[in-house]
Amino acid sequence: MHALAEPGHVLVDCGDYELGNLGDVAMLQVTVQRLRDHFPGASIDVITRDPAALARHCPSARAVPYDGRQLWFGRGMLLGRADRGLQRTSLCREAGVEGAMRRHCAPVLERLVRVRLGRDSAELVAFNTFMTALRAADAVVVCGAGGVTDHARKWAVPVLALLEYAHGHGVPTAMFGHGLGPLTDRDLTRVAARVLPTLDLFALREGRAGPSLARALGVDPSRLLVTGDDAIDLAHAERPESLGGCVGVNLRVARSADVDERYIDMIGRVVSRFAAAHDAPLAGLPIGRGKASDDVRTIQRMLAVADGARVIERPLETPRALIEQAGQCRIVVTGAYHAAVFALAQGVSTVCLARSNYFREKLLGLAAQFGTGCTVIDLSADDVADQLERAMEQAWQSAPALRQSLFDAASRQVAASRSAYRRFSDMVADRAMRGARITAQHERAPIRRDVAGTPAGGGK
Repeated sequence: MHALAEPGHVLVDCGDYELGNLGDVAMLQVTVQRLRDHFPGASIDVITRDPAALARHCPSARAVPYDGRQLWFGRGMLLGRADRGLQRTSLCREAGVEGAMRRHCAPVLERLVRVRLGRDSAELVAFNTFMTALRAADAVVVCGAGGVTDHARKWAVPVLALLEYAHGHGVPTAMFGHGLGPLTDRDLTRVAARVLPTLDLFALREGRAGPSLARALGVDPSRLLVTGDDAIDLAHAERPESLGGCVGVNLRVARSADVDERYIDMIGRVVSRFAAAHDAPLAGLPIGRGKASDDVRTIQRMLAVADGARVIERPLETPRALIEQAGQCRIVVTGAYHAAVFALAQGVSTVCLARSNYFREKLLGLAAQFGTGCTVIDLSADDVADQLERAMEQAWQSAPALRQSLFDAASRQVAASRSAYRRFSDMVADRAMRGARITAQHERAPIRRDVAGTPAGGGK
């Protein structure tokens, strides 16, 4: 890892390595484009499991293998199952024996990993490719995600290890558009408290709960910003001239949401009755498309009970296609965070559905960023169907009046987010320039000679 007068490589970690969640893809697209704008000559290197998907969504980025990152920042590589016993020891609880070696004797660990992988293996190629990208990085960035939280420890620990490693090698680090917390896991809290204060810039997507938690973890307020979600920029740019007439729908059925399939039919019936009564087509907004959350299947089942309501069916394979569909709505009902982001950024009033603490906090944070026009309903309430119906009716009636205020809130967040990237790019350029000056001074420094004319410190 090194610094140049002009950054040559920026390494980007992201929230979805398969690039199946279109909300995460949207944030990555914004990150890559902004880094490209600020560092036009740099290679933007993105850690991913699916290079083909990265090429489709971010054609200017270069794929870096996720498997290579895991081989360096994961755990269990050297000892396998025996590593589990070490989790109870203070030295190896956090990241295994590999984590301890990475901090105290990294060259030895690297040699051991190469021996363990064997010559000419696919894993060795992935490891070498990742290590090359890591050493070349002039900046390390984590794009938008909500990963430093209790249920996402598996994601958070290696990402924090990457940031810590970069900082330890003098490389600027930043997290953009991030959601922080809820955080009660003691081990993850300890790691976050060690790493997050070392960030050169920490940009949060909401100001309701994240900033106080960040400060409690030791983050200097001068390095802390609230910018909103980066994907707001992508959606706000596509806002239509007039308010749409559809009802957008989504429900996140996942462990992190604490929502199971018993909610699908109930919410589907409420939404379809409402749409039929208002002669409004139903428009699905599937964000998640992976094992953890299959929004496509959930929405299909919801719309299957849409008696008397028209359903808009079209392929939605990119963030822009989803954004366009959200922009055709008058209101959106969603349990997925980014369906709400895509709608609100285009002036569409939204009713959000939450049950777990994680979803409740991030949706309440989004509501605080946009103000009136975003309502959050607790799915654990006994009268949730009645609450949902009332909230939809209120959103439908007030949608035209609230559209401009939602536009204004989106514009403020876009400006704050763009400003954060400018600040970081200036920081990277300034540090690189100072490093280049120091190098040049060393190269120009005259050789001191002793009185006999022999270079000082020289021998025979």
